[in-house]
Amino acid sequence: MTSLFRSLHGHFLARYNLFFELPGRNPKHGMSAHSETLLQALDIMLAERYHIYLSEPLRNHLQSYDADDLLQFWTWFESVWKDAGKTPQEAINLTPMVSLFPNHIPDDMHTLWLKRYFSLFGTQLDQTVLCSYCHSKHTRIELEPCHHMVCSNCFNGYTGCPLCGHPIDSRSTFLKQQSILYRNDRGAWETMKRLDLGTDIEQFAKDKFLSFCQVAQAQSSQELLTLRIIIQAYPEKLANWFPEKFASKQAQAVVLHTFMQYSQHPDPTVVLKKYLKNATDVLRLISVMSGEPGTLMPHHVHRSIPISQCDEQFMHHLPKWERRILKTVLFERQHATSYKKKKRDKIIIDEISYQFTVVKMTRRTRRLFLSLLESFNQNSLIEDFLRHKALWIRVGEFLHPGDYKKRFPKVNRAFMVIRKHAVSASEKPSPVRYKTWRSRLEEALASHDSETLKILMTKRPGEFARHLDRILRGFVLMPNAVDFSLENFIRTGTDICLDRISKKGFFQGIKSLTQNVGTLLTHARRDSMTKWTLIHTLNACVNKLSTPMLIQLWGHFGTRQHPLKARLFYPAGTIRKIYWRKDTRPPIHAIYIKLIRRMILKVLLSRFEQKKRFAQSIIDSSLQTITFPFNERSNESEALQLSPGSSLNMPPEEKTGTIRLFLHWCQKAKGPSTDLDLSVAFFDENWVMRDCCTYYHLQCASQTAPSQFFAKHSGDFRHAPFPRGATEYVDINRGLALKEGIRYACVFVQVYAGIDFSTLERAFTGVMFRHDTKDTAYFDPQTVRFKYALNGTTKSYIPLVFDLQAQTVHDIQCYLPSKKPTLPANLHNHREALKALVSSLMHYYADRPRPMRYDIALMHAAARSSIVWIRLPNGHAVSFKQNMFDSVSTFYHQILEGLEQLSDQPPAENGPAPWSSPKPMPPTLAFLMDGDIALPDESEYYLILNGELNERFSWSDLMA
Repeated sequence: MTSLFRSLHGHFLARYNLFFELPGRNPKHGMSAHSETLLQALDIMLAERYHIYLSEPLRNHLQSYDADDLLQFWTWFESVWKDAGKTPQEAINLTPMVSLFPNHIPDDMHTLWLKRYFSLFGTQLDQTVLCSYCHSKHTRIELEPCHHMVCSNCFNGYTGCPLCGHPIDSRSTFLKQQSILYRNDRGAWETMKRLDLGTDIEQFAKDKFLSFCQVAQAQSSQELLTLRIIIQAYPEKLANWFPEKFASKQAQAVVLHTFMQYSQHPDPTVVLKKYLKNATDVLRLISVMSGEPGTLMPHHVHRSIPISQCDEQFMHHLPKWERRILKTVLFERQHATSYKKKKRDKIIIDEISYQFTVVKMTRRTRRLFLSLLESFNQNSLIEDFLRHKALWIRVGEFLHPGDYKKRFPKVNRAFMVIRKHAVSASEKPSPVRYKTWRSRLEEALASHDSETLKILMTKRPGEFARHLDRILRGFVLMPNAVDFSLENFIRTGTDICLDRISKKGFFQGIKSLTQNVGTLLTHARRDSMTKWTLIHTLNACVNKLSTPMLIQLWGHFGTRQHPLKARLFYPAGTIRKIYWRKDTRPPIHAIYIKLIRRMILKVLLSRFEQKKRFAQSIIDSSLQTITFPFNERSNESEALQLSPGSSLNMPPEEKTGTIRLFLHWCQKAKGPSTDLDLSVAFFDENWVMRDCCTYYHLQCASQTAPSQFFAKHSGDFRHAPFPRGATEYVDINRGLALKEGIRYACVFVQVYAGIDFSTLERAFTGVMFRHDTKDTAYFDPQTVRFKYALNGTTKSYIPLVFDLQAQTVHDIQCYLPSKKPTLPANLHNHREALKALVSSLMHYYADRPRPMRYDIALMHAAARSSIVWIRLPNGHAVSFKQNMFDSVSTFYHQILEGLEQLSDQPPAENGPAPWSSPKPMPPTLAFLMDGDIALPDESEYYLILNGELNERFSWSDLMA
């Protein structure tokens, strides 16, 4: 078996928990006693080390293995899990800084500072016998590996050095003297997962390949990795697997690049010409060949600048904040001995770049790309070049279009335009100015030219959809003639009443009241006709829009009748930095919104109807608070399949009264030291910051009862050495926090010292809902409800906000841009920016500006099944059945009307019956909050929480 097929088997095992039999193995019938013992040992090791159990079909299959095969399987499984970055539980340090957490947390930070100061002072004076603070004898012990001398009496129960924050070695005398051991209680840091047996790996790979090609959204790095591995394993079958059209340009570029590498097609140019339709497609393919993800979006880069080059002339071209940092570092280097000892001769600066390092191309490859570009229309080619001008200028340095200017004149002319060179010797030095599609659109909007807009939008339906809201707003001279006339009459009538009542004043008022009615009606008629023309144009080209675009439009126009409380902007790319401002857009009239949503719904239902049908569908009504995912590229949620804007109810307080937050990170083996801090900011209902729990304020005391604390921090680790790492915790008492007038608790993770999250071996943060925190189980995987991976190229992350009054958790997953890079990176220096960002996000998501998964699930259920079950939060269920002659649209509206009537009616004794699954259950289309239903193998299910069911289907597949 080749290494590519072995890699494919390993990837499916690590990601989908599916084991496919390795080819070339001859199973033996029957097991010896030794083999049975080894299989039992395999069950134990999988459960203890990786929290995995074997399914019954897989265990029956492994019974045909002899002892050698079982040992080879175990060795291969461990190597696959290690290559996938899934560390076994014993290699992870989940012990907090204070081993007795949440007890014995220092409540006096001044006393703690004095202890640290005297410990460091005693180390410098070489007082190895007597403690400088408590004056105890023979209590000072040298820690490993930092070699600091600390007093075991002053720092009782510490598992990390209180001076430098470095975890203490597990073999240290300091820990043995206090009977402290690094241990992970409950045996694992993940919930139990089932390992199943796969049947046909080629068919499974083909299905995954086609599903990736049909998803029209930005895909995550894991999905792109799966796509590459499948293509590399089956290069000879790609020609038969290719779809007619790729829904995602990013996936198209990845597939074509791998096709060019591994395929043995006689003429790959034919395949490339079929799918590369414009210059941007070619540019995206070149970026993938250069090692980029193919998004053509800005990304963070680290510049390493030698200090010898940091002169005044060099710093003159840098931004102001970079200049301040460089001057501070240079000053400290000249006057501090620490810089001379460390011999730092370089400074690393983080910046955002649109460029990428272009791969070196052979002459044959350059001619291939130039011929593809030459086949496009001249005007379209120039427009695409101008859209990504900086990138094309850089790529042109490697394509060398001037060497083939006679053979490819269109390409040469386009490069001359973006380089601002004269196209010919007879022309002036200034380039020819072209009117792009965007400039013609702006002119048409400025002049209210509806006919030109209709022509432009028909050519580019996708751009039409993106500018539809803006176009409708651009023509809003008034909501309609009636409303405007009423406002005018009311305003003028008020002026008449305020004026002196006289015959002359009365007739002047009537004259001013009616003199502009004709003009107003003319403008209103023109405005209405323009809008109707645009909506008619949308109806003509709505079928050309992708499914994700239609879903976004359907959700967007659902909230355009009234202004939002806040308007947020998510810049494209992998950087989730959010910008917000007040929503000043004029509302769109309800009649236009109703027409737009109706035509979009018609197309969506017709597309969903063409998918696989099922006998029945099951939908959890709790999905109404879960937003539908669109961009999985920057989604870090792991434990739950959530997307920003979602909210979930907390468990009842009598069952889980404590919220335990955790942050774990580990530095790379030879990477830089990185200090991460876990903090929580507490706000009242008016978003006034009441308190905070962080490394410089370990406990938050109650004002009424100072001996009680509603938040506790486990201590500050400042190093997370490889391979065990370090972990910090914060406990929040929900009941005490509410009594203190606190409503919102915002989780904040920030890099205090280091580069960013991407430099770490692993890092994740999350939430546990705990009932008994007095036991020794610091980390209980059974109580983990939220978990987020920290892998971005930024230094601050806000995963969650708790609403303690409403007992809900809000998922926001955003980064906080640092506006004060010269100040220490802590919560105090960023409290105002944190407050402004989080409050705006909460107001924005409260208006539900995005479609919910419940809405899309109803569309799929109505279009793909004749019986729809809706499971209510109280455990009951209501069913809807489609009549024989009802259309899909009629059935969908019947479900909506029935649910509306059900919500309006008061709860009655003879209400919906409790849900009970039929025996036997037919193949089902299920949209569940938790996989708590045993479904047949032929079913298709989409989960938020993995219960009895393992994740097999992604929510993004619903947009295919």
